[in-house]
Parts: sequence; C-alpha cells; structure tokens
Amino acid sequence: MGIGNMMGGMGFIGMIFWIIILGLLFYGVYILIAKASEKPKGVRSDDSLQILKERLAKGEINEDEYEKLKKVLKKD
Repeated sequence: MGIGNMMGGMGFIGMIFWIIILGLLFYGVYILIAKASEKPKGVRSDDSLQILKERLAKGEINEDEYEKLKKVLKKD
C-alpha cells in the first residue's frame, strides 16, 4: 500500500476533518432554516391599538377614522 490509498494519504485524520466540515455545514443550514422560520418582531396588534388611541387623543385622526382603522386592525 502506498501513499495514494485511503483519502489521499491523510487516513483517519482526513476522515475526522471531513466529518467536522460536514457537521459545520449541516449546522449552518440548520441555523439558516431556523432564522427564516422565526416570526418577525414587528409591532404587535396591542401596540397598534395603543398607537391608534394616542393618535385620536392628540387629534391627529377623528373618531370616524379611529373606528375604521380599529376595524382593520382587529381583522388581523
């Protein structure tokens, strides 16, 4: 048996190296999938209603606009 056998002469160390590389690759794919499936950390519905109430109190919107926007927010 010459040096050309078993993974280019690296033997057991080469096999361990590739196991580590593949493990890191699978871990990276797992992290990407986990991040993609997370829910966005946007404004919650409760926060939206609170902002709407504040806008009404400040006079930025009237009661008709408030009721219309409130119905839209309650749909979600």
